[in-house]
Amino acid sequence: MIGHPFNEPYISRDKAFMEWQKHFFQKLLPELGVPFDDVKAERLIRSAYAFSCTRSLTQTVTEGMKINGMDDWTVLEMPGHAESHIVLFHEKTGRILGGDLLLANSSSNPILEAPKTGEKRTEPLLDYQRSLRRLSELAPNTVFPGHGDTISNVRALIKKRFDKQSSRTKDVRHMLSEKPLTAFQVCQQLFPAVYEKELFLTMSETVGHLDILAAEAGITSYWDGNTAYFRAIER
Repeated sequence: MIGHPFNEPYISRDKAFMEWQKHFFQKLLPELGVPFDDVKAERLIRSAYAFSCTRSLTQTVTEGMKINGMDDWTVLEMPGHAESHIVLFHEKTGRILGGDLLLANSSSNPILEAPKTGEKRTEPLLDYQRSLRRLSELAPNTVFPGHGDTISNVRALIKKRFDKQSSRTKDVRHMLSEKPLTAFQVCQQLFPAVYEKELFLTMSETVGHLDILAAEAGITSYWDGNTAYFRAIER
C-alpha cells in the first residue's frame, strides 16, 4: 500500500493517535461553541475510521517522488481536503490523477484534523485554496478525479469553486458584522438544514471561512470563558 506518510496513523488505526484525536477535538469543538461530550467524541473518532483499514503503508511518497511502474508521473502534495492529499502529474501530456482535489459535480470538503505534531490545528480551507491555485498554475488539460466525471475545463471549474467560496466567506463576514458569534452559531446559520446531521463536515467548512477572514484581517476574536467569539472588523 502506497501513500503519504500522514496516511499511516489513520489506516493503521494507531491507538495513541486515536486517543490524541479524541483529546484534541474534546478541547477544540467546545472552544468553537459546539455542545460536545465524551459520547460525541467517541462517535466522531469512530466515524473518521468508518472506511479505514487495519494495515500499514508499505511505501511512503512525498513531493517530487515517483512510484514504481509510473515513471512519467510525479507525486505532488496538494493538502486541503486532507493533510495527506497527493496528486500524480503527467507533465508531458498534461494529465493529473487528482483524487478529491477537484470534483466535477461537487465541492471537496476541507476537513479539520488533529495536528500530527504540536497542538496548533491545521487551516484546511486555506491549504485547499493554495492547492487549487497551484493546480490552476499547472494548467492541466485533464484531471481524472477520485470519483465523478473527468474534468477538462480545469481553470473554469477552479474559478467556479473560488467564486462560491468567496461568496460564502462574505456571508460569514456579514453575520459577524451584525453581532459576535461562535463558530457553531455561524455554522447553524450557514447550514441550517444539515448541520446537525453533518456536524463535523459543516463545522470544518465554517472554521475554514473564519480562517480566511482572520488571514485577511477581516475579523477578530475574544474569549468568553472557554468559548471563542468572532466579530467583524470595521473597514
